[in-house]
Amino acid sequence: MNLATRTDGFSAPSGNLRTVFLPLQAVLQAAPVWPELCARLVVDDASFTLHSSPSGLTLHYNEVDAEPATVLATSYEAIMALSDGDLTLDQFLDRLEILKGPEQATAFLELFRSGTIARSGASQQQ
Repeated sequence: MNLATRTDGFSAPSGNLRTVFLPLQAVLQAAPVWPELCARLVVDDASFTLHSSPSGLTLHYNEVDAEPATVLATSYEAIMALSDGDLTLDQFLDRLEILKGPEQATAFLELFRSGTIARSGASQQQ
């Protein structure tokens, strides 16, 4: 699979997985506070690794070198349903499976929740 590398700390897959990567990137970047965290989100057979600190956030597609503190899994359908407004945030979060690091998963879930809320608030103001 081709990987598009950008200068802003994000590497994105080409093709259909961009429909997962780009909304995920936008949600995470919108969060008002970034905790110290390395997390992996597995979407079907693809993975997205988040490196977060108070000074910045990066997201990478299929990164294998990092050892995440938490690993969560969901389906492509759940991500797309959330993006399309067919699932509420709470319904989506209920569809996440914690595979590793349940204590650290809370930090990822709060980051995701705060980013989603920040994005929905910004779109309502426009």
